[in-house]
Amino acid sequence: MLSKYPDAPVLIMGDFNSCKLDCVLPSFEQYVDVPTRREKVLDLCYGNINNAYTARVQPPIGAADHNIVFLLPQYKQLLKRDKPATYSITQWSEDATA
Repeated sequence: MLSKYPDAPVLIMGDFNSCKLDCVLPSFEQYVDVPTRREKVLDLCYGNINNAYTARVQPPIGAADHNIVFLLPQYKQLLKRDKPATYSITQWSEDATA
């Protein structure tokens, strides 16, 4: 995938138990750094874009024993980063314009 589409974002995720891909994919970042099953980080997400996501966990659904992992994008739109600008406009009366 990376050789065919070098600029495309690639994510590899799953329940890795004791398997780590750090040595196989050294240019990929592992986004999940919070426990996903009891005190262990088992559910991982590797991606080829640095600092792209922050992981947040929620309790498991139903009888599942793994937490839910939310990957929140780090990028914020320019409109959401900057405070809105305010302008004051003077409105002339009809008498003043005459």
